[in-house]
Amino acid sequence: MEGKLNVKQVEKKKGYKIAIAILAWSSILLQFYISDISVITFLSYFTVLCNLLIALCLTFTTLLKSTQVGSFFSKLSVQTSIALYIFIVSLVYNIALRSLVKLNGLAWVLDNMVHVVVPLLYIAFWIAYKPEGILKWKDGLIWTLFPLGYLVYSMIRGDITGWYPYPFLNAIKFGYPRVIFNVSIIIGVFIIAGLILIAFTKREESRHDNNYMSGMQN
Repeated sequence: MEGKLNVKQVEKKKGYKIAIAILAWSSILLQFYISDISVITFLSYFTVLCNLLIALCLTFTTLLKSTQVGSFFSKLSVQTSIALYIFIVSLVYNIALRSLVKLNGLAWVLDNMVHVVVPLLYIAFWIAYKPEGILKWKDGLIWTLFPLGYLVYSMIRGDITGWYPYPFLNAIKFGYPRVIFNVSIIIGVFIIAGLILIAFTKREESRHDNNYMSGMQN
């Protein structure tokens, strides 16, 4: 939990945010530059959207915190949801999808940036500097709306274009019953992981309150 930070800690936090934001922005832009796909297709990858959320979150909360968008990204629920999304991105890719893609050179570097480096850095940042606030158990369900909407969009677009961003969504190859089952499993993983993050945050908040009360008594 972020808590009260002194001037040195505030500057350190700002430095971390700027560094991760630069890595996220550069990785996204370079990936698009070396790709041979349209903007819409590029943005149809959940990995890209989640890395973009990280870049936007850290940019706005550093440079434009007083704006409406900055205030939105400063909320504990929003930053935690982004941590959840990028965790699932990294988990699914490295367990199920990495072996399907053979990359070399800059493409390999950028692939690892968006699937390993940026996710780990943002999650570590969230653990160390997540803002104060209260999470509710129902947030775990609310957070699934974004990935669920994405999955529905991907299936509809795939049905129209014949192209799917991930093999487990390919209804042409596997059929809708199998794809719907895959989507249900993915949403279930989002819910479970989200509840774990909420429990972790509540435990941190409880420990912080206990330490505060102990300090008051002493």
